[in-house]
Amino acid sequence: MMNSFTNTNNKNISQNDSNDNNDDDVIIRTYKSKDLSQVQNLFIDGMKHNNSTGIYVKDSLSSDLSSIEQTYFTSGSGRGTFFVMEEKRQSINDDGGNDCHDGYGRIIGIVGLQDLYNQLPSASEVAVTTTTTTTPTEKDHNKQEERNEIPPPTLKNYNNTCALRRMSIHSSHRRKGRGRQLLQTCISHAKKKGFDGIVLYTGGWMEAAISFYVSMGFEEMGRADYVLPDGTIIIAAKLELMFV
Repeated sequence: MMNSFTNTNNKNISQNDSNDNNDDDVIIRTYKSKDLSQVQNLFIDGMKHNNSTGIYVKDSLSSDLSSIEQTYFTSGSGRGTFFVMEEKRQSINDDGGNDCHDGYGRIIGIVGLQDLYNQLPSASEVAVTTTTTTTPTEKDHNKQEERNEIPPPTLKNYNNTCALRRMSIHSSHRRKGRGRQLLQTCISHAKKKGFDGIVLYTGGWMEAAISFYVSMGFEEMGRADYVLPDGTIIIAAKLELMFV
């Protein structure tokens, strides 16, 4: 069985909104339709860094990442959102001293919060298991992992929570605290919108990501099989951060 983590960091999590989490180099704002190609390209960059399978990337790009407004802004009770972190760039003045553009550049971070009200993951997304099986995503060897059983999702335990999805930071901006900025913004949004907490699934082999979420107050709930559209099974870790 996996050890339980205590949410000792909750009291230290920032209450700031997206504007307060900006700094001199980046700004965090809500997604706009013109951002779609940059968001998709950034997601691909992140998945390559994490050795994710091609079928997973293809499925993601053809599902929620092709309908961001519907998935994150209007689904459920309409309290979800999708944030982008945009790199600031030097403003160029014309002869009259006026800025020639808005002063912002490429998107270097993304994250979505999906409202789970009256919504459940499909059976193909999370198949609960307590057995020991091969992890197909481990490179160059067959590693055996024991997983805890993750309770099957129900409307009762999902109705007032939101799911953290598509968290990614461009490779050139990692290890600069960007992920912490984005996650703090999401936590603040979820609390302001009255959610009871945030849940997320991430690759069970991505130990650095899991450790990061735990450091931000999330508790690891266990591991389960995630079935990809082509039938490939990968191990997913479930984490949650509850406010109540």
